[in-house]
Formats: sequence, structure tokens, C-alpha cells
Amino acid sequence: MKKIFAVVLCVLMLVTVFAGCNGGGTTNNAVTEFVIDTESFRGQELTWWTHWDVLDENGNRARFIEETGATVEYGNIGGGGVNAAYYSQIANALAAGTGPDVCTVYGWAMPSWIRKGLLEPIDKVLKLEDPFWDQFGGWEKVFNKSMMEFFNYEGKNYVWMDRKVNTYYMIYRKDLFEQAGLDDPYELYLKGEWNWNTFNKAMEELTYDSDDDGTIDKFGITGTLSEAFFGTIENGDFIRWRDDGTPYFALTDSDMIACMEEESLVVQNWYDNSHGSWINSFCAGNIAMLVSANWDWQKACETFGVENIGYVQMPIAPSNTSGIVRNHANAGGWAITNNVDCEGLVEHYLQYNYYNSFFAEYPEDVEQSKAEAELAYYGSEEMKEFDDKMTDLAFSTSANGWGALYDLVTQKVLWNYHSGSVDQLVQSIAVAAQSIIDDVFYDAD
Repeated sequence: MKKIFAVVLCVLMLVTVFAGCNGGGTTNNAVTEFVIDTESFRGQELTWWTHWDVLDENGNRARFIEETGATVEYGNIGGGGVNAAYYSQIANALAAGTGPDVCTVYGWAMPSWIRKGLLEPIDKVLKLEDPFWDQFGGWEKVFNKSMMEFFNYEGKNYVWMDRKVNTYYMIYRKDLFEQAGLDDPYELYLKGEWNWNTFNKAMEELTYDSDDDGTIDKFGITGTLSEAFFGTIENGDFIRWRDDGTPYFALTDSDMIACMEEESLVVQNWYDNSHGSWINSFCAGNIAMLVSANWDWQKACETFGVENIGYVQMPIAPSNTSGIVRNHANAGGWAITNNVDCEGLVEHYLQYNYYNSFFAEYPEDVEQSKAEAELAYYGSEEMKEFDDKMTDLAFSTSANGWGALYDLVTQKVLWNYHSGSVDQLVQSIAVAAQSIIDDVFYDAD
């Protein structure tokens, strides 16, 4: 057996729930053999709640339990990570003193769960500056710093998540762009010429009535637009903070209005929401460009081949002076609760699992096949590099965690661009939106 130190993609090897898609490649740092503590944690219990079944396919958890004498239990409590039932089960159990030590959380837990004291800062169990992480190239090679900022409250981190997340970007049919005589978006992107002007020009050319029956049947774009659009401006968040540290409803700001007006132009003129499945319509040639994540890229490549499907970041908003476009991803990770009483066990188990997910022994032929599988997953080295960049620039709008704010915005504004001007739509909900923010911020207790 030859020891190969390599990052293991979750699609290829799910060591445990911790062994997510960790990017960053190998490091030149010295690797220290991980030694399980066989004495300190005997009799301790670690409970971890999720909304899926966590398997022990490689036997790592069983080995850890056997050698430490601790108990590590995962519980699938159902409900789904975006379902209120999942959170109510956890919250009720914590209130009763029967909740888990660790649980999976998403944006809906931020910031109300933190302000209510249901979650504890992760530094109780995870020391990001610990020299342990140096052998991985630093903690930022293991965890997603930009997404963890979503759960940073008053200077403290409350959630950790693996580095690799599914960000949203644009995929497109190269053949449809070529047939329309349009420049390739990715080539424009590399030259710094992929902007709202070139994007809007392409959308106009690609939306038309193909059979002259009076009904448009070919469209420029579809997909998950709203969050992706907000990433194109410098601080595309529904909630921003005043100098005195209090939050306010930010969609009334001029740059946010301009962003939504741009989206309104796209939705009213070139966006298709009539063909049912986005990816199926894209593959059928009814839509030239789709805003989605890696899973739709995969399906499109399976249908047409990787060489026929392009990918590109969202074009930068005119108001953005930073030159940086951030890419929407659904914020979700792992948190410790106010019920935790085995901090040392959590930390040791975390380090054990991340060590195993990064460093493993493979025969040379297995390592070669793994490398080939990784390349097949992305389709090309260029796509892997692009996906890594999207990961580094991931973000999520904080509105998901502020009560009913996200639902209010989507139902009253983002899904109703045909009902009036953007400014009128935003102003119609501004008071109610600020009330929701105030309720969460001031009355969480």
C-alpha cells in the first residue's frame, strides 16, 4: 500500500457525514498520524441529529466507538432541512433537556436560534486556529469561510460546514449561442467583457417565436434567478446593518432597487417559467441558459457531452465597484446546541473524521482510478477550477433566517414583477418587512 495524501470528494468517497466535498488539493505540510484517545471519553455520549440517514460504510465510527469507549449516535428525525417540523422537533427537545449535542442547521436558524440561546459558538468544540489544521493547508482548506460568515453573529461563528458547497451559476447551450451568432459567454468572461450589456443582448437574440404562430417558444434564460442576481452587487443582502449595530430592510436601497429592476427586465422579456422542468427544457433546446447548480450541469453533460455545455458566472452589476461577483448557495452546516456536555468528545471525533476524509491509504491503481473519476465528475480541469472559484465566492442572503421575511419578499416582490414598478412593490412591503426584522432582533427571547 502506498500512502497517498489527497482530498477526497464526497461523490467518490463518503467517509462519514464530515467527509464532504473538500476542495483545495494536497498540501506540502507534514502529516501527523492521528492517534485516537482511548482513555478520556469512556462512557460519554455524543448525539447528532440530522434529517437523513448517516451511514458508517467505512467502519470509521464503529472503530472510534470501540477504541474510545464513547457512544456516538446519529438520529434521523426527518422533516427535511428546510421544513419547520425539523426545527420544531429540535427546539422542543432542547427546551425539554433531551435535545442533541450537535445538529444540522440551515439559514432558517439564523439569527433567531442564536439570539434565543439554542446554539453555542463553535469555538467550544472547534478551534479553527489549532495547529491540527495546518496539515490540511489551514482550516480554510477544510471549511467554507465565506459560507460560515452567514452564521457569524456578533463576531462569533455558530456553524461549520465543509468547504465544497453547491453554488449557483449559469450553464448554457453552446450550440444555441453559435447558431445565433453570439460570442461565447465564458470567452467574454475571461476577457472581462461579460456584463449586463452583453448578457442582455444575448437574451434578446435567444428569445423568439420559432414557428411564427404568434407565441414565443424559445427563451434566453430560466432557473433560480433572485438569489443569484443579488450576488452581482457588492452587498446583495436583504438585511443590512446601521452604524449603531441594528438591522434594517435593505431592498429599499438604490443598488438593490437597480438590481431588481435588472431582474425585472429579464423576467418580463426573456425568462421562461412555462415548460415545467428547467433542466428538461434546457436539454430540449427551449431555453439557452439556465441558472442552477452542479447537479443540472451534470445532467446536461450526460445528455450532450461536456464539450457542448458552457458555464459562466453571473455578470457583474453596474453598481459593483469591487469587481467581485459572489455566488449564491444554500447556507447549511453543523452546529452545537445549548445541550452539549461533551465538548472534548465532539472535537476529537471531528478531528478524527476530517483526518480520515483527507488522508487515507490507497494502492496506486486505486488512486489513479479515483483521479480519473474526479476528472469525469467535473468533465474537465477547467470546470474543476471554475467550480473551486465559485466555492470561494459563495454567499447566501441572510433573509432566510429572519422569520417570514424571505416569504414576504418572494411572494410580494420577486414573483410579481408584472404587478408594478420595483420601487412600488418594495415600498408596499417595507413597513411589514422591517417589523419582521425588528421582531426577530428585539424579541427573540
